[in-house]
Amino acid sequence: MPGLRMQKENIPANHASREVKPDEYWPLASDYLRNGRRNEEWSINRIDWDGEILRASCRLEGYAVSKTDQNRFHLSIFAAREMEAQLAIIAIHLKLGLKQKTTEVWVLECAEKCIRAITTPTDFRFEIQLETERTSSGKSIATCQSRIWDAPGGEITLRVKRLMALPQQAAD
Repeated sequence: MPGLRMQKENIPANHASREVKPDEYWPLASDYLRNGRRNEEWSINRIDWDGEILRASCRLEGYAVSKTDQNRFHLSIFAAREMEAQLAIIAIHLKLGLKQKTTEVWVLECAEKCIRAITTPTDFRFEIQLETERTSSGKSIATCQSRIWDAPGGEITLRVKRLMALPQQAAD
């Protein structure tokens, strides 16, 4: 973070390994570990496509709040990745002129940056800039530069490179 000065802590080097028992780690665990990740229900409010950039507005219908964050909502990185992936799949298909999903889209590389918590569950925005290239074996590689944000200033950015085998008619 800009302006944040990090100071290395002087923690004694203890190279002896020990087993950490459940009574020690359980109080440190998040709800994800104790209760499983909540299956968040999300929907698309709107999608716009200009041939290069997909813009979308989404919402969460069912979501969890964080007990360690004053019972407030924040978009989990799990939900953000899932929604970005599904919107990117739509963008790739639109870019390639495909009307139906017939094959998997595989992640080759991913980098993310969580800049500030997204705290509005009913309207957060996506912008996915897409570049595609064909491989010599007839596959498509799509590189997505994605930004997710909300009105109060929450923001997550992702750069994801994906691989998709093309249907025969699209590969020709």
